[in-house]
Amino acid sequence: MYETATCVDAFIGSVVEALQEDAALAGIDMLREFPRALKDHPQLRPAVAVGLKSCEFTDLLGGYLGADASGGAVYGRRARLTLALDIYTPLSMDGETCHSVFSKLADAAFRADLGGTLRAVQCSGIAYSRARRALILPAELQLDVMFRAPSAVDPAAYSAGEVAVC
Repeated sequence: MYETATCVDAFIGSVVEALQEDAALAGIDMLREFPRALKDHPQLRPAVAVGLKSCEFTDLLGGYLGADASGGAVYGRRARLTLALDIYTPLSMDGETCHSVFSKLADAAFRADLGGTLRAVQCSGIAYSRARRALILPAELQLDVMFRAPSAVDPAAYSAGEVAVC
């Protein structure tokens, strides 16, 4: 069984993997926020850092999600996740490159099976990151996701935070 935080973390990892597999994003580094491995400094090519901006569990009643194919009850939690997608581009490229990367990300998000219902893809203004010596375009991806309790778990147990990604 998994704790909720672990499921959310695993879900973010699966989103990064799905985006990495999109051919339109070839040449763009897709990575988690604050990666362990050091990246080029200053920035040499576009990169997108993916992290969790917010997580709101939206179900308020007992966690009943419906019935499975065999008619058994399915329990879990519904959540609305907002993922932060920080788009970095080298100073040798212009702001238009930030917007181009955002456009490719948005298209890829609509094409990919991200494991949830895509609700919004948006960005704000471009800024200069002195620390990275790069341009940065903050963006967000909002998804509705279901985390399902394992079938062997008592339906009340999920409320203790032990759920698995659906």
